[in-house]
Amino acid sequence: MADFIKKAIELEAIDSAGDLYGDDDDLSRDEYIERDKRVLLYMKKHPEIRKIVEEQIGEPITSIWKDAEV
Repeated sequence: MADFIKKAIELEAIDSAGDLYGDDDDLSRDEYIERDKRVLLYMKKHPEIRKIVEEQIGEPITSIWKDAEV
């Protein structure tokens, strides 16, 4: 999935992963955005996990979650 998101960003089809979550008025979009925030906060609290994730995707997590303040 990370490869798909990175490629879509490279092709400028999307700006970040959040663009794949549906329309602005879609309630599930809000749930996905909140989920991402919790995951990013968890990675901020556990840098060893963030390091593993970044090694697996081959880039910083901010390459996928542009709004990530981590």
